[in-house]
Amino acid sequence: MLWRQRSQLCSLCPRLAANRRLVPGYGFCGLFTTLHYADSLASARDSAFRLAYAKTFKLQPDVYAVQGYDAAQMLGIGLNAVKGDISKKAEFAAALKSAKIDSPRGSFTLGKNHNPVQDVYLRQVVGKENKVVSVASKALADP
Repeated sequence: MLWRQRSQLCSLCPRLAANRRLVPGYGFCGLFTTLHYADSLASARDSAFRLAYAKTFKLQPDVYAVQGYDAAQMLGIGLNAVKGDISKKAEFAAALKSAKIDSPRGSFTLGKNHNPVQDVYLRQVVGKENKVVSVASKALADP
């Protein structure tokens, strides 16, 4: 019964199924997923982010924390480019278009459709973490 429920959940929402918050007690150990973030990237940037986040919030960051952090960085890049003058929309957008975001998930840029051009990782649920197995796609861009 649990396997059927897990299969149905994974087929409906594979990224959600591998979220660390759902792992304990749900039999997801060994499950493979792909996503632009994983718990074991082991870069200096990710390690510093994870430590600071854990000290501040008393829990480990997840993909949503990283995306929020990246969004704040992008907002800062745009605001710095226009010196806080939000009426300069074209200059704000141009700054983001040319920016390289130094993210805990790995550096990324924005493509012509304004979506991230980023690495996507193959992850496996091990205990309470989504461990990196390999890079599933390097610098993946939406078509």
